[in-house]
Amino acid sequence: MGGTLARVMAAGENVLIMTDTDLNFGSLEGIATAMEDIAYVHGFGKEVRCESRALLQKYGGTNFAIQVKEMEMAAYDPRSLLYKS
Repeated sequence: MGGTLARVMAAGENVLIMTDTDLNFGSLEGIATAMEDIAYVHGFGKEVRCESRALLQKYGGTNFAIQVKEMEMAAYDPRSLLYKS
């Protein structure tokens, strides 16, 4: 969710996506409202809950989508779980 919200905020700064909340970098209240809208499938949260690639293809700005082979990247590296000492 963090990566998707970051991409939506970046697209919003470039006037590609307009949200019904104050969703900007540094706006904790806007981020919390957006997360609640996504959780309850309300307002723009209906669209943001999709993968960011599909969202940015619809509104433009696919260069904001960080992907490998058209899949979104995880916020963590699971390989570290394989090599415990």
